[in-house]
Amino acid sequence: MAGLIDFHTHTQPSIAAAQEFFAMVGRTAPPNRGDVDELLEKMAENGVSRTLIVPWLPALDLAGARVAAGESREDAVRGVIDQWRRLNAWGARAAAENPERLSSLVGVDPVLMSRAEIEAEAAERLAQGACGLKIAPMFLDIPPSDPRVDVVWETARRHGVFVLSECGARGSHGHEPWGHPRHFHEVAGRFPDVRIQLAHLGQGAEEEVARLIHAHRNIYTDLSLRLTGIDQPGGWTSAQLLEVIRDIGADRVIYGTNYPLVDTAAYAAAFQGLDLTAEEREMIGWRNAQSLLTRTA
Repeated sequence: MAGLIDFHTHTQPSIAAAQEFFAMVGRTAPPNRGDVDELLEKMAENGVSRTLIVPWLPALDLAGARVAAGESREDAVRGVIDQWRRLNAWGARAAAENPERLSSLVGVDPVLMSRAEIEAEAAERLAQGACGLKIAPMFLDIPPSDPRVDVVWETARRHGVFVLSECGARGSHGHEPWGHPRHFHEVAGRFPDVRIQLAHLGQGAEEEVARLIHAHRNIYTDLSLRLTGIDQPGGWTSAQLLEVIRDIGADRVIYGTNYPLVDTAAYAAAFQGLDLTAEEREMIGWRNAQSLLTRTA
């Protein structure tokens, strides 16, 4: 069997960049450094053969902070888009430099970026080594069905790549839960040839994720953040998680951690401890992710 594929991490360009990332998500005592060197070490330790880097920025919040600090709106937006481009360029470069170990997405923002900017950024980074697109509806303050997001689905379809989206039932940092899985039914129906990976089992809306996946063949979900605290007080039991996975279907669930926010060794141990069949473990552990890495155009 191939090693695990960790299909959801927020690995950063440097330790300093990781510290900025931790501050953005409100983590004061993270369990990891967060850079590529550490990631590769932990992959070897935990039996992970490939990892997906997921670029993410709370772009609207960052632009708002720059405006509050005295920048013009135009300069603030341009500065944040440039930040997006640098992060995407680094991710694509890391993947190109480690083609057997790393993959990376292209983070795009259909609120701050124009259609032409998104199309150009995606084409450039995919040519450089990236493998898909990333959006975070909650931090866009619009649902994935908003017409402004159509460029993301259309671009993914044109390049034959998948889209990973933030997904959950609860808002955060003052944002409404625009990534709730109920907002993806229309998108999945209008773009049936675009494969969509919903993060975190739709945290808090797992039953809706199951309904969505049963209705649409192009939807997947991942385990990122959901294996922490298994069988611990206040957390899910292994049996409860297993029930959720089987309700959704093991052929649509993907292993992912959300490194550097979790202990990846404990995460891998929790996954290996689940009472899955050998076929279920292979599908979740690497086979489903591998299928998304295959372009369809």
